Amino acid sequence: MTKQNAAPRKVPSRFSRSATAAQQPAAGPVDLASEYRYVVEDLKRIGIIAVVLVLLLIGLSLVIIR
Repeated sequence: MTKQNAAPRKVPSRFSRSATAAQQPAAGPVDLASEYRYVVEDLKRIGIIAVVLVLLLIGLSLVIIR
């Protein structure tokens, strides 16, 4: 049984702009340091984890070799 009164739905495209986005004025200069301040902290944390894992692997390799 099919729906006879059902109109096809319009699927929004990923690449189309909405009317509100087209009407917004261009943004001014953005301070990247304030926008991405958490990135430096995350990179430091990832670096510390990487160093700890490498040291753990070196330690395990010395234990296994003996």
